[in-house]
Amino acid sequence: MKNNVEQLAGQSLDDVTVRYHSPEPAKVKALAFTRGSEIHLAPGQAARLPHELWHVVQQKAGRVQPTARLLGRPLNDDPHLEAEAARMGLLAQARLPLTTPPLRTGESARTRPGPARTAAPMQRYIDVLSAEVVFKNDVDGAPANWAAMKALWLPRFQAVQQFLSDITRTKPLLDSLNKRMLFSPLTRILSNQAVKQGWRRELPRLTEAVPGDAFADLVRQGTLFEDWVEKQHGVQSHRLQWYLIQNQFPGTALALYKEMVHDDWEQTNGRKMWDLVVDSTSSEDDHDFTHPATLERYLNENYQASPRWRNRLASEIQSGADNYQAMKGQLFNQALAQEKDDKPDGPVQAND
Repeated sequence: MKNNVEQLAGQSLDDVTVRYHSPEPAKVKALAFTRGSEIHLAPGQAARLPHELWHVVQQKAGRVQPTARLLGRPLNDDPHLEAEAARMGLLAQARLPLTTPPLRTGESARTRPGPARTAAPMQRYIDVLSAEVVFKNDVDGAPANWAAMKALWLPRFQAVQQFLSDITRTKPLLDSLNKRMLFSPLTRILSNQAVKQGWRRELPRLTEAVPGDAFADLVRQGTLFEDWVEKQHGVQSHRLQWYLIQNQFPGTALALYKEMVHDDWEQTNGRKMWDLVVDSTSSEDDHDFTHPATLERYLNENYQASPRWRNRLASEIQSGADNYQAMKGQLFNQALAQEKDDKPDGPVQAND
């Protein structure tokens, strides 16, 4: 894993210390954190190592500045750095061969002695379900109906989060979807159900990261999308998440979809409800589908359908993964061509 991150970063990580089963994260309500070249992983959190290694890369590059203090120590909770670490951690994992042995365990592991860097800001990853989420409205002066809004929406958001994390409820719906794919393609099934529940029929394909305001506008319009930004994230993962949610919460799914990007739910760290419920940057287990990449990986590698029918769902997900790079290049070129067609070749002059 260390070698994979080094290749992605183009620099050595020989001075990194990894402390497994560390009691330190619990003291700051975290599952793991990085300070300088020292990584602390709570018991059972070895899977977070790629994410934390990329935080080391960020700190070595001088990109991590304190944004707050926690227990007298400098802390960085920049959501952009967190998202980058999640993305690059997944890329590092994707480079591992299938036969890679598990990471060695123990109280600590050091590649070679390195200097302690206790003054560096600490970066932490907090589990969505265990974090004390603070909204800007909680500290900056809330609207008059803020308490009523929280009482109305927070239980609903929590219900969706718990549902997506419960394989006993999501698996039967995936089984049913797999059966339906004997007669109709996946994307048609997803689109037809969404349109019946009020979503727009348009299906944009996002090939590059979309600015936050533009993404929020897309969601507020009730528009689902294919996500071609990162392969590990899964092209259809968000549509599949909402397919599941539509089945479990048919009367409120569209309202939940639009509400998740509302400014009222922006947190003090810059994240919105969308990031907590359907776009978390990591997952606790192999069945936590609040994390799109976990859902993609589950369908691709672990989904087991009844032997009475072919596992078409997993087959289509795998086929999409195999053709990802070629398709993304094609879609990106089409977008560039369309953009060029929309722009005049020279100055525009008004006719007299």
